[in-house]
Amino acid sequence: MNLYVDDTGAMKGLPGNARAAGLAAAAGHPCEVHGDAFVARVVDSEEAFERLDFTLAEVASDAAWIPAAQARNARRRANAGKMADLVPGAVTIEPGKAAAEAEAAHARADATQQAVAGALYTYSQDTEEVVVEVAVPPETRAGDVALALKAETIALTVATLPEGARVVLQGALFQKVRPDESSWSLATHGGQRVLQLTLTKALNLRWLGVLRSG
Repeated sequence: MNLYVDDTGAMKGLPGNARAAGLAAAAGHPCEVHGDAFVARVVDSEEAFERLDFTLAEVASDAAWIPAAQARNARRRANAGKMADLVPGAVTIEPGKAAAEAEAAHARADATQQAVAGALYTYSQDTEEVVVEVAVPPETRAGDVALALKAETIALTVATLPEGARVVLQGALFQKVRPDESSWSLATHGGQRVLQLTLTKALNLRWLGVLRSG
């Protein structure tokens, strides 16, 4: 199940969408939703992409797909931080894994931390996306975030961060992205306010950093 929202809804002054936000939270991805939201059931694999019909029961908080979505989002959050104490790029591979499985594990565990202009962020990636997470003050709202994203460059600032650390990312991206398919959101995990930026890769290549200089 995919939930499509207006990522600039808060900045446009659109009303909060509690029902859509509740569905996202139930799936393990708490975030603010403003304006209309579109829910789609999809089959997305190397062989096919197809949108399917669904019933109202399938968008309930106890639907069968909810536990799988919660687990996937939990893994994504864990991947963003579990490599922080390891050498950047280090990966733990379980014994007996085939080469293809090892590469998949490498992609899931591919996370690091970098300091940019004094601000600490983490990033993780899979074959399709790079997810950047920034710890921000509790009072941070959508209007405090400014993002200028192009296919090859990015400028991300957060007004509530300390002076001198407000520029989180600025410069040439490691690889091209698809700006129209990328998004950001604010959420609270374990009492920590987090800005999550999802960059959709233009090419399914492994990134060695978020910025070319990184």
